[in-house]
Amino acid sequence: MPSPSTIVVGGGVAGVCAVQELVQLLESEASTLPEVPPISFICGKGGFVKVAENVNAIGEVAESFTVTSKPAGNVFPTDWVQVIQEDVVSWDPTARTIRLSNATALPFDKLIIATGARPVTVFDSEHVITLRDLDTIENLKHRLPTTRRVLLVGNGGIASELAYELKNVEIVWAVRHPSIGATYFDKQAATFFQSRLHAGRPDSTTKLDPRKRYTVENNNHDNGNGDGPSTSAGCALGPHWLGALDQGSVSDYKARKVHVIPEVEIDAVFETIPSEGYTSNLPSTFAREPSNVPWKVNARLSNGETLGADLIILGLGVTPNTDVWLKGTPQLRAASDGGLLVDSHMQTSIPGVYAVGDVCTPGAFTSTHWSHLRLWTQARIMGTYVARVIVLGDIEPDICFDLFTHVTSFFGYDVILLGDFAGEKLETPYDAHVRCSPDDEYIKVLVKNDRVHGAVLIGDVTLAETFQNLILNQTDIRAVEDDLLNPLFDLEDYYD
Repeated sequence: MPSPSTIVVGGGVAGVCAVQELVQLLESEASTLPEVPPISFICGKGGFVKVAENVNAIGEVAESFTVTSKPAGNVFPTDWVQVIQEDVVSWDPTARTIRLSNATALPFDKLIIATGARPVTVFDSEHVITLRDLDTIENLKHRLPTTRRVLLVGNGGIASELAYELKNVEIVWAVRHPSIGATYFDKQAATFFQSRLHAGRPDSTTKLDPRKRYTVENNNHDNGNGDGPSTSAGCALGPHWLGALDQGSVSDYKARKVHVIPEVEIDAVFETIPSEGYTSNLPSTFAREPSNVPWKVNARLSNGETLGADLIILGLGVTPNTDVWLKGTPQLRAASDGGLLVDSHMQTSIPGVYAVGDVCTPGAFTSTHWSHLRLWTQARIMGTYVARVIVLGDIEPDICFDLFTHVTSFFGYDVILLGDFAGEKLETPYDAHVRCSPDDEYIKVLVKNDRVHGAVLIGDVTLAETFQNLILNQTDIRAVEDDLLNPLFDLEDYYD
């Protein structure tokens, strides 16, 4: 049996970043190359891993990056990393060994679990696709040319971007919230997105008086039907993942049609035509029941409507991949959401066993300006941090756990979310400063007791660094609060 080493399991962003940081730290401390690679990286039988590239810092904490799928053998130096293209089938935390799908047993000194999460699937049908990331986009791409109507179910990042990008098809979008994008945005932001949702591209418009301020008197932090967005959803919102969904020329883009059905869930899926016929209240521009070629799949919604489609696409969040780790291991603690509980050093309830990314639930980080949303940006942070913990020992938690940041795009707009951007942890009343220029920008800043606690920047994200600093430092802004979002006031220069 080989000597114990650090084993990293999982080929997603968290696992890859952990290995990359381990290599960098070990190389910097070593005077010679190791005789045996000290890191074993188990990436699964597929052999491809997700690598964060083109990292660009935006202020002290936030960063943007792209994610590329690459063969695992091409990513790491072989002197330091042994890449194993197998799956983990069982483990023994007492004996500190894991068993692979090829019947090999590997000992470990330290174990980093980065097995991610799997999409929530509720219906078994060949005409139902569950999207999680790049792995399922190829299947969707091949099916779209023969699809007349898509029923899109879900309200997170994946569903939102699909609703914007799909073309040459009817889109019926069923969301359980009162407005679109409610996983991240309030109703005002949802209204801002409407023109691009329906047109597919922004229209030029005359700029109106952009600023607004209001006081939130009651925030019930509801993640279902409340006005505020929910930060409890577990969708892995990956940067630029739709780049793989090549639908050809955009010359026929206007053929797309979009209809949103709010406050509903999907109750049943069946392939036979319902006996009562179709009872949906679709716009007159949408196709009626086809007489020659029936819809391939049918659905009943929670509001009683039934409708037909050729394809149902689900984007309902994720469940942590913990089955192999929790089976027969009562000493390994899990949170109520199914994730492996970790402390402030990403260590589980078993010493020397760590968990990062979507598979974990980091309950030890208590900053009022940080939340765990199972995003690729957070997976990268955790993977890098846990490597430093293992090599450097008892270090202070990274500043990234003091401030939530997420850099992405929605409906073609650059988007940056900062701090308690949804106001879920803020006690009411608090002030919400808003600047909105249709088809150009939407900025909302949450302020309480003359301090900034969260911000949503859509379109114009130039103030991201300034608001990061204001939140991190809890700077008193009373001198400038009335001009906080005044486009004629140079906020960056004032706090420089």
